[in-house]
Formats: sequence, structure tokens, C-alpha cells
Amino acid sequence: MLGSVAAGVGLGIAARVLMRVIALEAGLPGAYSFGGSFEVVLFGLIVGAPIALAFRLVRPRIPLRRPFAGLALGTVMTVVLALLPPASARSALQGTPDTPVLTFAGFWLLFTLWGIAVDGYRVAPRPDGVIRGYRM
Repeated sequence: MLGSVAAGVGLGIAARVLMRVIALEAGLPGAYSFGGSFEVVLFGLIVGAPIALAFRLVRPRIPLRRPFAGLALGTVMTVVLALLPPASARSALQGTPDTPVLTFAGFWLLFTLWGIAVDGYRVAPRPDGVIRGYRM
């Protein structure tokens, strides 16, 4: 559970940095606000933690090897959030209309790397050598 929370917070922080890079590339002034940054990190936690936890619970049933399962997770997250963006993301996208390819590519890269990291996370094996469904 703690790993899922850390994954969500990490996703939010990385998303905030990526949003700043995209804004700078679009020629917007470089500025941070605590409220805006907190909102993005909180959204990463609210979305990322349950997805990471659910993924770790169903991972033993996914017939893909590493890193392909994490790659699939990140791609699905990118497509879903591109089709159903939260309100704050819609307003940010309207502020940078000339960078849709950069925005999509950046978030696809972020989410796939995050998915690969979540897929690669391991906990210590039990005495019988099983790690959440994986026999060592």
C-alpha cells in the first residue's frame, strides 16, 4: 500500500515537472504556484495510487513479460486521460494549443515509464519463495 502511495506521489511530481517543460516550450512565462503544484501532485496520488495498487493485484494474471505489462499500463492510462482529461488538464491544454503532439508524447513517455517502474517493483519474498503470485 505504501508503495502505491509513493507511486502516486511520484507520478504527480513528475507530471508537474513535465507540465512546466511543456509550458516553457509553448513560450509561456516560467512560474510555479503552490496551489497548482499541489493540485497536480494530489491528482497524481488520487489517480496513481489506486491504479498502481490494482495493477499489482492483477499483475500475476497478465500474460505479458516485463517491461511490456508496464508499457501497456502506461499506454492505456495515456489514452484514457487523453480521451477523458480532468478539468484542470483541459484548461492547461487550452493554454498551450500549439503543442498537442509534444504534450501527448511527453505524457505517454511519463506514464509508460511510470508503468514500467510500477511493474518492476518487488517486495521481499515470503519464506516459501512466492512474491505475490510469482514463484522464485
